[in-house]
Amino acid sequence: MSRVVLTFGVFLSLIQCPGVFAQSDAQIEEAIQMIISNRHPKDTAETWRGLGSNTPLVIISLFQKTNSTYHRQRLLHGLGWFSDPTTLDFLKQQAQDSDQDVIRDQAIRSVGTSQGAKEAEFVAKFLGSKEPQTRITAAETLKAMNDPQATQLVDKYLTEEKAPWVIQKIKGQFAPTPLILKPVSSSEDQLNPAFIGTWKGFWITPLKGVASGAQNIASLRAIFRLQSNSANEFSGDLTILSKTKNQVWELKRIEGKASRLRGVLSERLLPTQPGQTTGVEAPFEADLTEEVESPLIRLRAPRIGASLIIRKAQ
Repeated sequence: MSRVVLTFGVFLSLIQCPGVFAQSDAQIEEAIQMIISNRHPKDTAETWRGLGSNTPLVIISLFQKTNSTYHRQRLLHGLGWFSDPTTLDFLKQQAQDSDQDVIRDQAIRSVGTSQGAKEAEFVAKFLGSKEPQTRITAAETLKAMNDPQATQLVDKYLTEEKAPWVIQKIKGQFAPTPLILKPVSSSEDQLNPAFIGTWKGFWITPLKGVASGAQNIASLRAIFRLQSNSANEFSGDLTILSKTKNQVWELKRIEGKASRLRGVLSERLLPTQPGQTTGVEAPFEADLTEEVESPLIRLRAPRIGASLIIRKAQ
C-alpha cells in the first residue's frame, strides 16, 4: 500500500481548512503528536481547532499518558484554544494542583486564553503565589485580557508586591542590553534575580559506551528551574527530557553572587533502582549573560563531562 508523506507545513495548511478531514480520535492524536514534537512551533488557534470538536478530550488523554514536561506544556497550550466546560475544569485543576511551576504557569495562561476576563478572579488568585514566576504569569495573563477589571486587579497587586524585580518585569522595564556579560543585579553581593524562574535549552553530554569521535555526544532537551526560598536560600531541579525516560537532577548546596551560580547536581533515583541509596553527584558552575535576544545561562559539570545551554522560558 502506498503511503502519502506530508511535510509539517503542508499538514498545518490542511488541518486549518474546515471540512478537509473527518478525523477519528486516533487521527487527531497522530496530528497532535506531530504538532507537539515540532522543535520550532508554528501552531495557531486554527491549527488546534481545525482538528475537530473532540480535540480537547484527546489532548487531555495524551496529557495523562505522557511524562514529558515539555509535551505536557505544549498540550496545555493547545487546550487553551478551546472554551468548553471540560477544558476549563481540566486547566483549572492543573493550575491549582500541579507541583511543577512550568505546568502550573502554562495552565494559568491557557485559562486566560480560553476564557478571557470571565476567569479574571480565578487567575488573580495566583497573584498571591509564593513562586515569583507564577505571580508574574498571573499578572501578565490578566494584562493580556484587556479588561478594566483585570487591569484593576493587577494595579492593586503591584502596590503590594515586595520584590522590585518582579514589579519591573510585569511593567516591562527589563529592557535587553546589547552587551554580553553585563550584570543586572542591584548588588554584587547578591545573586542576580534574573536567574530565578524556568529555563529551557539543551543538555550536552558524552554518550556511554561509544568510542571517541564525532558521534559520541548527545544533545537532549532540558528544563532548568530555580526558585528563591529566602534572600540567601535557593532550590531547584534540572530535568533532561528523553524518549525513553526523563532524568531529574536536584540542585543542592546552591550559592551565587551577581551573574555566577554554583552548587551540586544530585541525581534523583528512580523506583527501578531499589539497590541504590544515593545517586550521582556532580558540582556545577553556571554563568548568566545578557544578550540582545534574551538572557542566557551556560552551566558546566566537569565531573560528568556535561554542559547546559538554556534561555528563559516564554
